[in-house]
Amino acid sequence: MPPLVLIVPLVAAHYRRLATPFLLAAAAATIANLPRFIPTPDPTASGAWTGVLTHPSVAVIGNAAAGLLAVWGLVMVARSGSPQLRLARSLEWKKDYFGAAEIYQQTGDTRRALHLFKKARVWEKAARVALERGNEGEAADLYRRAGGRQLAEASRVYRQLGDRQAAVRCDHQLAEWLTSEGHFEEAIEAWLRAGELQRALRATSVALSENRLHPSHSAFGAARRAAEETNDARTLARLYEVEGNWQRAAYAWRNAEEHGKAAENFRKASLLDEAARSEATAGRPREAAQLRLRQLQQMQQRLRANEASGVIHNPETDRLKVQVRQETDSLIPHLHELGMQHEMIEVLRSSGRTEEAVARLVAENLDASAADIAQEAQRWDLAAPILERLNRWSEASDVYELAGNMKSAARCAERAGEDERALQIYRNLGMIEQTAHCLARLGSLQDALIELHRAGRLREACEILRSYPGPVPDIPDVILDMANQAYEDGEPRKSIACLQRAVVGVALQPGRLDPAVALARLLREVGETDAATGQLDRVLAFDFSHESAQALRKEIDSARARPDPSKTQPAGEALDLAEPPPPDDQHRYEILTELGRGGMGVVYKARDTRLERDVAIKVLRTTSAEEAARLEQEARAAATLNHPGIVTVYDFQAGFDGYFITMEYVPGDALDQLLQTHPDRVHDHLREILVRLADAIAYAHRNHVIHRDLKPGNILLSPLQEVKILDFGIAARLDSAHDSSSPTVCGTPYYMAPEQIRGESPTPATDVYSFGATAFHLATGEPPFRKGNIIEAHLKSEPPDPAEVSSRVSPELAKIILRCLRKQPGERFETADELRDALTELPTASRDQR
Repeated sequence: MPPLVLIVPLVAAHYRRLATPFLLAAAAATIANLPRFIPTPDPTASGAWTGVLTHPSVAVIGNAAAGLLAVWGLVMVARSGSPQLRLARSLEWKKDYFGAAEIYQQTGDTRRALHLFKKARVWEKAARVALERGNEGEAADLYRRAGGRQLAEASRVYRQLGDRQAAVRCDHQLAEWLTSEGHFEEAIEAWLRAGELQRALRATSVALSENRLHPSHSAFGAARRAAEETNDARTLARLYEVEGNWQRAAYAWRNAEEHGKAAENFRKASLLDEAARSEATAGRPREAAQLRLRQLQQMQQRLRANEASGVIHNPETDRLKVQVRQETDSLIPHLHELGMQHEMIEVLRSSGRTEEAVARLVAENLDASAADIAQEAQRWDLAAPILERLNRWSEASDVYELAGNMKSAARCAERAGEDERALQIYRNLGMIEQTAHCLARLGSLQDALIELHRAGRLREACEILRSYPGPVPDIPDVILDMANQAYEDGEPRKSIACLQRAVVGVALQPGRLDPAVALARLLREVGETDAATGQLDRVLAFDFSHESAQALRKEIDSARARPDPSKTQPAGEALDLAEPPPPDDQHRYEILTELGRGGMGVVYKARDTRLERDVAIKVLRTTSAEEAARLEQEARAAATLNHPGIVTVYDFQAGFDGYFITMEYVPGDALDQLLQTHPDRVHDHLREILVRLADAIAYAHRNHVIHRDLKPGNILLSPLQEVKILDFGIAARLDSAHDSSSPTVCGTPYYMAPEQIRGESPTPATDVYSFGATAFHLATGEPPFRKGNIIEAHLKSEPPDPAEVSSRVSPELAKIILRCLRKQPGERFETADELRDALTELPTASRDQR
């Protein structure tokens, strides 16, 4: 055994660290077996120690101990044979303490790992191993030595150990490090734990400015606590804004006296009353008033919702009513002081105080808005007079009717040219004279006179007869009664005028003989003997056996033989109407039939007995010499035109108790009538009609004449598809002077150009606009504007696209029409020639219009 004991230590010595057990085993074996290898010469002289060593039990015990130590060494050698430990020892031998410590930690040798981590100066790892071993104090120190974010762990461990001062020092160091690294949001909590409130607040402000602080951030609560503990309302408001807590943010801004920002947050929180208060404090009263308006609207909506749901009499509804009334009463004078008139009117309107709203608008000369509000509130009694002042006659008539004021409704309908509607209302009201006027304007003069005659209103009948020119239909008995009434009233001239309207310029019939004789008698009485003789000659030529005519003629002949000065015409007295035509023209034109009526007068088909041809005669509605002179000048302008597309004007003269124009008679129908009776005849030839119409207008413009009243009713289409423009009765010459100081507005509203409506001097562009309106009507079946205030629409509204109104209108034709209808004259076609060329170049689809 001794040799083995000696060999094993030598083998184990190769492992260095594992050599200790083997060395101890060798020492024990040596001591136990020493007497056997070293003989003692004198056992008795060896002393006490020699006795002990040579005792048999010592050898047994020593060898047993050596054996145990050898076994222990062998176990350690066996264990030291794992790759990890061999690697760890190798790394430690190479002074890679961190790597060796990691392996030792993995194998569970925390003591060795802790030693090597500290030796490697890896304080964080060392601190964790120390905590694992239960060494909290050592771990805290190691965390502190690690620095940086590990200072937070150091502080936490120190606090667990009760060392508050050490923990505060760590928090202070941590906060300074975080601040230096730019992590202000993380530094907030550290500064708070370190007791540095102001520095925590500064870190909060910086973090907010850099948008690095969010409600989900762990430091958000600490930031708010820092702001609250330092009473920093501005920072606290910013934190509430980040959190989306608008109400608390608003109150915080108010505490910080930032009233503008407070108002903004109150608005976000839907606290409009508080927002208004803040805006007012911030010196922005108009913004405050706007917010109060919104608050009032919301209260009104809630009130209406309650009332709509049937919840009317309950505390909530009653409270809302009181609040709405109080806020309205308070807000109206405030808005007035601020000059917010529109908003004030809206408050009055929405609160049902329509009358006050209308009165204020009228006082501000905002009549149109006042009318709209009154109509919206169905206050017809307020709206109607305003519409009448605005000359919106048709609307005024409708609203008067809704208000129950039928008399005013009829009056406004008359002003709007709605004679049929006015006639119906007047008839229902039993207003005979007004009914008669409507009938006369509608071309039923005979019916008008009959109604007045039936009611015994002969004086009014005479006035109506004088007001409406042209021959009177065959009602001789009525005319005689009217003439007699005028004569009884001491007005023989008026009596003569009535009789002239019945017989002058019309073919005699048996029923007209007595009025003709009566006219002759009155003419003789006032000294118009030649005129009386002329009438008697007509009667006797028709019926030579007429006794009254024969008797009167004999009286006149006898009187001529014996002149009587008392029967001569008083000096300075003249007929109330225009003089009849000279004797040579007295019977030249024989009225055959009425062709139509318009704004300027009545048109008849007549026979020119001198030239033996049919003509058209337009009897003009005027008895003014000044107006007659103007019409004569315009007729002369039209008479200069000689074009196949323009009706030729022959003459202008006095007659038919007024003035009349003689012109070419063209058989055919007006386009407005054809659109109703035979629309396909217009649509199928629309392109040709428009080209010929544009060519005729271009010719007139080249001759310095503007029509000024182009419309479908003034365009005839003959059976041979010839286009004829008529009614140049209001035409004007471009080379004549116009009195711009008193412009004359004439034309038909549906087709009038904006500058024509404003009374400006006409230009060729005026006719181009009317052409566009006419073409729109012919293409779509209706004018560009046909509802509401037509005049205002021509001035301000854009016309609809004809291609959208009717599928038969091509986009190319629609583009031409819309260009004609531009508001500014310079944006239309420069000349009618250019317009005609554009129409000529339309593609086939547009030309066919099918």
